[in-house]
Amino acid sequence: MTQSKESIEHLQQNEATKSIADQIKNLTPENPYVALPGNYEIKKIDVERNLSGLSRYTGNFDTFDLDDFISIANDFDQSGSKCFVSKSMAAKCIFNLGSIEYPGHGDLTCSFSPERTSEYQAIINYFNEETLTQKQIIDNCIEYADFISFSNKEGETIEFSMAIKLLRKIDVKQVSENSSEQQSYKAASSAMESVAIDSEGGELPEYINFACKPYSFLNNRIFKMRITHKINDNKILFKPKIQLLQELKQDIQLEMVSLIKERLDHLEVSVISGNFSK
Repeated sequence: MTQSKESIEHLQQNEATKSIADQIKNLTPENPYVALPGNYEIKKIDVERNLSGLSRYTGNFDTFDLDDFISIANDFDQSGSKCFVSKSMAAKCIFNLGSIEYPGHGDLTCSFSPERTSEYQAIINYFNEETLTQKQIIDNCIEYADFISFSNKEGETIEFSMAIKLLRKIDVKQVSENSSEQQSYKAASSAMESVAIDSEGGELPEYINFACKPYSFLNNRIFKMRITHKINDNKILFKPKIQLLQELKQDIQLEMVSLIKERLDHLEVSVISGNFSK
């Protein structure tokens, strides 16, 4: 007897329903999948919340504390783990990256974004390449007196209170000058005339030396800032600038890489300078 189209479809539906029911009985965190009828696509069924556990551990932990970062790396370390340390002073561990032969999903990660120390942030905010009035540069130096020393162009130290006294007593003068030579405290205003800066009592400081840790877990460094200036309406404006800043940044980043390598040396994870993205 020939079966109708409706009967055939009904039988197919029953078989598909039985197949799905059998697969659901066998669902586990390791195998949360069902073959659906139709085009037989393999689709993940959202049943994890009803199972004893997840199919796999995923997520990202984000911290600014190095000890917490190392602790998470210890907890989730596995073969194929990688830690990337970028120039922007951020690190990211990818624990399930896998290998070329057996690639992983790369979705179990830990990110480390350290915060600058308040002193290092002060250098960036209040000193380096900031245009400062006479009062501002004096106030800023006094505010961070515990971290600052002064020196002249020969590198000789100028006692802190003396340097502040010299900065307070700056005098701007118009002097004759038939030279194009530029000096730290002289700025040409015409071919035959220039503006000179003098201070009663001695030689003005050439450098501000700011000693601090850029990040709490790194070593102390001296940020040497050369003081330049410009004259505006017969008033002096100062502009400190960190010397060899790019070299300093590179040295700071290399120290961070070295420290993380040392702290993770006993684990499977390998530490690499750079970034990784998919």
